[in-house]
Amino acid sequence: MIKALVPPEKRTGFGPRLSANIAELCGIHGDSRRAVQDYLLSVFGLPISQGGIQKVIDRVSQAIKPHYDSIAKVARSAPVGHVDETSWRRKAKLVWLWVLASSRAALFMIHPRRSKAAFEELVQGWSGILVADGYAVYRQWVGLRQACLAHLIREAEGLASPR
Repeated sequence: MIKALVPPEKRTGFGPRLSANIAELCGIHGDSRRAVQDYLLSVFGLPISQGGIQKVIDRVSQAIKPHYDSIAKVARSAPVGHVDETSWRRKAKLVWLWVLASSRAALFMIHPRRSKAAFEELVQGWSGILVADGYAVYRQWVGLRQACLAHLIREAEGLASPR
């Protein structure tokens, strides 16, 4: 009988569905490693260390990074980009969800700040036509800029309605 050794970086013992669920709970829902650990034990009877949870998250992050980078490349090469940001809560903490969207891709980024630095991190040298609301950072765009029509319509409706 011949036995092969599994490389250490591939040893987790958890399949893709459980790994995806762990990443979802921690990444999207912002649950702590401890909360996920408690959940897995109480619901599935699965004992796992917080370090094991982190290892799963790291592996999932590595697995999806090429896809995220491909989406970013497509979004940042578009001639027209729609940019917006909105408040986002990770548990009770306020962060910001940013988007750069084109007709072919939508790139999302969660950032701790609503700032010019965050905007620049999102677009990373992109120089197309910016479609955005009136946020001061967008008004400073040196390239061509189109005001977001949905924002203009909402503003016009507000002005037209009796107070």
